[in-house]
Amino acid sequence: MSVKVSPKYQVVIPEAVRTAIGISAGSRMEVIAKGKIAYLVPVPDGAELQNALSMIAFSMISTVLS
Repeated sequence: MSVKVSPKYQVVIPEAVRTAIGISAGSRMEVIAKGKIAYLVPVPDGAELQNALSMIAFSMISTVLS
């Protein structure tokens, strides 16, 4: 899938990709350049991070108690 860079150096992320990676308007993206390749990585919001940390903590507690 290819996209065109606008005169303002903007690109439109195709809907199929937006849906697949779970981003919407206003989502934060980290831009990483490796050689001549650019990666766009979604940055999780606070609620997603809190949920992930809660799951890790629960897993650790379950392991200790069993």
